[in-house]
Amino acid sequence: MSSDVFERNVEKMIRRAGLRPDEARAKERFLRGLDAPEERKSWKLAAAAAAILVSVTIVWSARSERLVDHTTGQSSTPKPPPREPWSGMPIKAKGGNDLLIGRFVLRGKLRPPKAIFTGMVADQARPSSFPDGTFFSVRVHRMSEKLEGGRLVSYVRETTPGTEEFRKGEFSVEWEYRGPEMVVVDAFVSDAIQERAVVKAMKVPESKRTWTFEGSIWNQDVLWRLESQYPEAVDFVRELRAFVGRVEESSANETLFKSRQKALIAEAEKIQARAAAFGKKGLFPASMGVVEFAARDFVTWIPMFRWESGKFAAPKDYHSGKIATTFQGDPFVFDQYRRTLDEALTATGREFLLWLLRDADLAGLEEPHRKLLRDHALKPGVEDFAQRILQLPPVGGDYPALEAELRALKK
Repeated sequence: MSSDVFERNVEKMIRRAGLRPDEARAKERFLRGLDAPEERKSWKLAAAAAAILVSVTIVWSARSERLVDHTTGQSSTPKPPPREPWSGMPIKAKGGNDLLIGRFVLRGKLRPPKAIFTGMVADQARPSSFPDGTFFSVRVHRMSEKLEGGRLVSYVRETTPGTEEFRKGEFSVEWEYRGPEMVVVDAFVSDAIQERAVVKAMKVPESKRTWTFEGSIWNQDVLWRLESQYPEAVDFVRELRAFVGRVEESSANETLFKSRQKALIAEAEKIQARAAAFGKKGLFPASMGVVEFAARDFVTWIPMFRWESGKFAAPKDYHSGKIATTFQGDPFVFDQYRRTLDEALTATGREFLLWLLRDADLAGLEEPHRKLLRDHALKPGVEDFAQRILQLPPVGGDYPALEAELRALKK
């Protein structure tokens, strides 16, 4: 067979490999092959196998790393994976003393990923103040944020208690990594849970055996997550604000409102569910909490809307007869919800800045931080601090002081 004929045949096979399979034609050819004489079938099978091998080899080697969106038929290049410069590398925890220090490690390659806190003697060169077999009571507090009184406030979202044994100068506790978070670890050594020999060997009085450690837990994918989640969080807040306007417009006429009531309740329920899910897995729990609870208010109160003398009046609770209030305890007024959501929009910007600064505190304020900040420098909650942060040195910025300012939404 000449090389030209071979190349033409291979080209045809490659083109056919890219087409959708024709099941009817394939079945017909298969049955026709079964009816062939024995020697002819073996020749055909060998030839088919060789052809398939050549086609697959050439198509696979020429394949690009593009993905196809089957909803649009368009191909796209996948995004680069998030950077992971410290996954597996220890990060010193804040807190501790000359007896005990702590460190965090993220094992991102495990499935599921694990976050690990290790408490260890502060000076490895000196004999430990705690004998092997000492039991440490440990509580891992996974922190979150909420909007309260015009401030972003940290609170304990979840606590995991445990008891860990001290061996060779350290103890460790691990938990499943679910995404970037701030963690506080409390450790305490009580005589009540120790063996007698351990209590006798203890060199530290019980009153001095309490420690608190703080740390940031993530695999350095925060900037990558912020890039996509921040605009989405902003859209969530604005979507609910626009919804409030549509409810107010519809309530101007009782007949019109009744015709739209079911659709408005369904929309509020959808926003509430989406905000709840996004708030749990995302980086904006405070602002998404406001969206979730405000949407829940409308799910609750829309069925109780009423009109007096043809004009809309605030809804009343059927059972208590009291005028409805917002989830923050304010009177049910559309303008009040707009003010609340405007504050949530500012809080979204501040949460964005808090994550950016925490990431910079770990590895320094790098160009990716600055670029992301420049991209959103004019957004609510960001604009008041963007230039100050851009002027910070690569390392050595006073992040704690700046964080305290960021948390106060109102001056």
